[in-house]
Amino acid sequence: MGLTSNDPDALEATQGQADIVFGGSAASNLATGVVEFPQPSGGGKYRVVITNISAIFTIKVGAPDVPQQCLQILSTLINTSTNTNSFVYSCLPFTQGQTVNGNTYYYLNQSVHMFQDLAIDFPQVSVVNLTTTIPPYAFPNSNGSLYVSMEGYLVKTD
Repeated sequence: MGLTSNDPDALEATQGQADIVFGGSAASNLATGVVEFPQPSGGGKYRVVITNISAIFTIKVGAPDVPQQCLQILSTLINTSTNTNSFVYSCLPFTQGQTVNGNTYYYLNQSVHMFQDLAIDFPQVSVVNLTTTIPPYAFPNSNGSLYVSMEGYLVKTD
């Protein structure tokens, strides 16, 4: 049974990734980014049905930074009849962290059933620093990386 065999509207399997480096010598101290999905050729509007999310968050924590132990996802769905966007927020917990040589590693591999219309700058993924407020995903005293992979399939929405 293939990835798309349970949905009669499924077109093809797809995968998107985000690879974010923050702090230290990186250009930013923000643990946030966008998962990029390939845009199908031939035009039209598409929705990604996300079926699996994998992530690794690595951080060398500097005081007083405190990372929230979940992956935040902000996705968008477009209502084609009113041409308005609806935003959906999710927070998927990491498994317990493991610290090795001062670096803490958090992992996530979860089966999901989420929707994301192909749009610019979505879905956004981030890890929040519980000790900062604006922006909440800034880690001014830490450095690390966040890698996210989302797998699923496409359905046409027009």
